[in-house]
Amino acid sequence: MASDPVVDEPGIDPNNRRSSGPARWIPTEQCRFNPRNPRDLGDLSDLDSVDVSDLESIAVKQLQSCLAVTRDAYLKLWPDDEFQLGPEPNSVVIISGNRRLAGAMKYGQPQLIVVVDDSHAESKAALLRAAYDENTSRKDFDPIEEARALVSIVAQYASAREAAAVEGWSPTVISHRKNLLKLHPTLQQMVRSKASGGDGIAIRHAREIGATDGIEQMTEDEQLAVLHRILDSELEAAQRRREERAAKKAAKREALEAAARQQDAGPDAGAPEAAAPQPRSEQSTIAPVVITGASGGPQVFSMENTDAPETDGANHSGSAHGDTSNEPRPFSMENTPATAKNGEPASPAVPAARDDNAVPSPRESLGDSVSGGSVAAHPRPKSSGGLGLPDWQDLPGVAAWLCRALEPSEARFVAETVLEKIQRFEETYNAAEG
Repeated sequence: MASDPVVDEPGIDPNNRRSSGPARWIPTEQCRFNPRNPRDLGDLSDLDSVDVSDLESIAVKQLQSCLAVTRDAYLKLWPDDEFQLGPEPNSVVIISGNRRLAGAMKYGQPQLIVVVDDSHAESKAALLRAAYDENTSRKDFDPIEEARALVSIVAQYASAREAAAVEGWSPTVISHRKNLLKLHPTLQQMVRSKASGGDGIAIRHAREIGATDGIEQMTEDEQLAVLHRILDSELEAAQRRREERAAKKAAKREALEAAARQQDAGPDAGAPEAAAPQPRSEQSTIAPVVITGASGGPQVFSMENTDAPETDGANHSGSAHGDTSNEPRPFSMENTPATAKNGEPASPAVPAARDDNAVPSPRESLGDSVSGGSVAAHPRPKSSGGLGLPDWQDLPGVAAWLCRALEPSEARFVAETVLEKIQRFEETYNAAEG
């Protein structure tokens, strides 16, 4: 509307009162407040009591035009309002812009830009809807004003169902607005206060109060008692939801802890503890691994405490002198002599005496030092701590068993020590082959 062209001469064009006509300057004294205005502007007969301080600039410039219908068009709908409109035949009734009219009257603006369009007065519902849409589009209504405007439109139809069908509202929307108007005026004011950012009653609570049977016959105190019961019930429900969430979290945490304990216990959890293994005899029960050496003959790699290979020329130069024997030559991870820096094999260390009944720790099993020398042979660890014994042929299972049995730092020590042992064995093996 603010961008509509404005005719300089004041007054209404008697030959053009439809929306196709331009906005016109109309004297403020010819403009009338809408008696059916859904907004609560206060006592308009006492402009000092009306808060339009935000419109003080209208005395200098009007930013938005007003929408109006002629006096005659309005009185065809509500003839009983003639006294409120006064006798001026050329007056117009402001449909949207009543606060602007109050501002112009309060701050001395002699004329207003008005678009006169009698098409909005074709029916009571049409005129009320025009005022409703103008205010809701700019969010000028508070919840009670909006409810009053909507219910006044619904009242123009034979039923709420018909109003909903024609105006495009759902029956629920209409029902909610009607419930708000069932509240005591004090409670309605509390709803308006809450909507404007202050303390009061939330709109959802107000609708629930209004839906209570017999609410219209209740006093203010009785309606407040209903509000307190609703709030108490809501608090109890919220507390139950918190307790249920806490119980679910606790159950989930317990399930995770139980799963962790089961994983730590291993697959043998709950089964009888395995019998302690007997000390290994000199005859290995683990099948040796046969590796084809550089000499062409098979080399035997055994995890048992077999004799270390001889490193003199008599053994490792056989193929060079025509030795075509295919008999396997044993190599062992145990008591295998380390290789000195000059390439000569170092003297083997003397194995430490072993206690067949001891349960060595992983660090004891691998030796107290990884700087060189040999590792004393020892029996397999006995079952302890409910972990059971792993399947030694299942290497991933062995690794998982060690991770459960050791602290992270100890497991890292074991891994580094094993890698160093393997590296020393490879060096010894390569020196023997060379």
